[in-house]
Amino acid sequence: MTRAEMKARAKDRLNHPGVRLKLALALILPVVIMLILNIVVGMGLKQVMDQVTSLSDADFINRVQQATMDTQKKSLFANLLTFYFFTGVSLTTLDVVRNPDRPLRVFDIMFKLFNSTYFFSMLIMYVLVTLIVGVGSAFFYVPGIIFGLGLRLVYFLLYDARQRGDNRGAFTIMGDSWRLMRGYKADLLVMYLSFIPWYLLSALTLGLAELYVTPYIQATIAVFYEQVRIRYAADNPDSDAADGPREGQNHMDD
Repeated sequence: MTRAEMKARAKDRLNHPGVRLKLALALILPVVIMLILNIVVGMGLKQVMDQVTSLSDADFINRVQQATMDTQKKSLFANLLTFYFFTGVSLTTLDVVRNPDRPLRVFDIMFKLFNSTYFFSMLIMYVLVTLIVGVGSAFFYVPGIIFGLGLRLVYFLLYDARQRGDNRGAFTIMGDSWRLMRGYKADLLVMYLSFIPWYLLSALTLGLAELYVTPYIQATIAVFYEQVRIRYAADNPDSDAADGPREGQNHMDD
């Protein structure tokens, strides 16, 4: 399946009655959180800058450092919270790609990961991936990009594993993602680059376009995951790394 065909499949799935609207409604809360965070950070920096002339150099440096620490704390909390919401939407698009007629509820989409099955597993995975990509990015960004691409499928794989009752650990799933992405990192990178106009639209609308853009991008990545998973399963029939939500499921429902 070509990149254009993957995008067409994603659009087709999202165009089923009520799907796009419910995914957009589920994104309202995380988008609002991001907007509020940006406003709060901007106001804090403005207060510091307004006092430049009345502060000594030492006091100004202290205020900037304090403002930076406060921003980092707020960003950490907001990023973690929005991670759960956005990932919930991402995994719901995977469900929709597999079966666009399945019933959807906005509340279930929003709080998809807020349960004992997924919450802590996703948290551990998020922390590990963030650390690995962060360390890689410290070395001229390129290793970080490679790590990010190689580990892009971990949340899909974790979701599928838990659905079929497989409690494999985070490092095993990261290894599975790395194996599945062997030979496909460049394809995924090009896929992301093709979304640049949509990212710009989101930035120009202060994140409001995310309500439309995020489901489309995540559904396309879900189609990509299904294609890679199915190919890997066909080439490695003895491996369970590419099993879907049910053991041995190696096809995409039409």
